[in-house]
Amino acid sequence: MESEQASDLSAQVQGALTDTGLPLYRGFCAPGDYLIATLNTHAPRVAELSGIDAAAEGGMLSGFVSALLWLIAIALLWWLIRDFYFAVMAYARRLNEGVRRTGRNVATRLGIAFRHFELKKHARLAKAEVSEQGDLNALELQVLRSHSKLPPGHLATVKSLARVLRERPAQVQKALEKLKTLSLVDRDVCAGKGEEGYKLTQFGAVFLSSHMRAQRSQG
Repeated sequence: MESEQASDLSAQVQGALTDTGLPLYRGFCAPGDYLIATLNTHAPRVAELSGIDAAAEGGMLSGFVSALLWLIAIALLWWLIRDFYFAVMAYARRLNEGVRRTGRNVATRLGIAFRHFELKKHARLAKAEVSEQGDLNALELQVLRSHSKLPPGHLATVKSLARVLRERPAQVQKALEKLKTLSLVDRDVCAGKGEEGYKLTQFGAVFLSSHMRAQRSQG
């Protein structure tokens, strides 16, 4: 009785495995079976010379051909997935660089606009302070213009300005002190000479540019 039950159970397991495995095997051999059927249908002479007939479907040859085709399909799928992955990563990298570059450009433009606004504000304040203390005289304007002609990094000394403008050093010094009080020029030390010099401030440059535009519009 027990042996009969064991035999029935074994038969059921084998039947289940056969019912499950046979469709899987047929699915696995489908590419080889299709290739063999196509060869027998469209090139029967080649199939006959090769010794391939319909009986080969589902056999060892079909399984070998199917395995080869499945390996090729898997390799092609892997190649497509890899290329798609690299393409997506390259696009994401370019997109990230573009966003960062755009952000830097926007930040730079905003910084320039903010600095320009601040310079104009300080220029208006400097102009108002000049008006409160009286307009700049001819010598003070000449001294201020002389600073705008200096090469970058160079300073104007009292002696050099007095020599160029043909004025007394004391008068040039007085003009420089007033311009420094108005924050139009700043005092510094000449590198290598140890001599004090003066340079045009950003506010002074904006003020001088505004003053020259006003003169041109009046003229």
